[in-house]
Amino acid sequence: MLVLIILSAMSPALGATYKWVDEKGITHYGDTIPPQYVNRGLTEINKTGLPIRKTDPALTPDQLRAHEDELAKQKRIGKQAEERRRRDLALMGTYTSEVEIDLARDRNTRQIDIALRSAEERLAKRQTGLVPLRKQMDGYRGKDPSGKTREPPPELMQEIEQARQEQTVLAAAIAELQGQKAQVIARFGEDKTRFREIKLAGVGSPHAASPADKTERASVPFTINATTAAVVNECLARWSDGLGGKSQAVSAELIQQNSKTDLVLNGRVTNKAGQSSAKRFVCPLTAEGKIDQQGTDIKKALASLGDQHY
Repeated sequence: MLVLIILSAMSPALGATYKWVDEKGITHYGDTIPPQYVNRGLTEINKTGLPIRKTDPALTPDQLRAHEDELAKQKRIGKQAEERRRRDLALMGTYTSEVEIDLARDRNTRQIDIALRSAEERLAKRQTGLVPLRKQMDGYRGKDPSGKTREPPPELMQEIEQARQEQTVLAAAIAELQGQKAQVIARFGEDKTRFREIKLAGVGSPHAASPADKTERASVPFTINATTAAVVNECLARWSDGLGGKSQAVSAELIQQNSKTDLVLNGRVTNKAGQSSAKRFVCPLTAEGKIDQQGTDIKKALASLGDQHY
């Protein structure tokens, strides 16, 4: 009985008159609808010829996908609007004036400036240290009295190469710090502008709509297991120099921002005396999901400079 009721609800009513349009655009009338036109849309007409019910055409696969995409878009817009409102409330709850925003900006940039000065001093020291090494290399140019080419000792060549690599890493770290400072200044500038807009229009007002964030930062859980052990161990190995102990990863996450992905390991370092301390290891990943060695060296340099944002 239930099946019959459902089928009757889905089928055209007995004795009714219907209007439909075929694929050539010709309008037809009748008390039955050809099966091929059931899903093309129809209008039910009463005895006086007036429409009493209209059924829209069934959505095509492309139309259905477009409809679902639009629903997802509207959901995303709503979520962004709620997130903007949450940020606005947090902004107004944190600062009471534009002066306070300026002070917070200065505190954040001050720490970066300290790391910048340290990096620039270390770079200058490496550049100065290369001068005598290059002079030593100059002494091996040409040939000796017997006509043989002078070969510099491997230790000298290795020392020069190491100094050059340190220069490259420090220069990249300086560029990274300068970029961080610019981002901090820009972020607080946007906060200051937004603060002023909200003061004028009020939180939640349609006139106070803020633009979406230029850079979205997302944290993705990362499980340490047999499958991911290789990349985790490689990251730890890149950080092992100078730690003075055995390192171990306790937990991990992936930080995604500006189309870049960093593997962040929250771990511990145990020294020879058995004392353990917390340590954060950051290894940028390539597009293939492998450890970016130079990027990791830059993160290590930033950490050694006291940068809190590495």
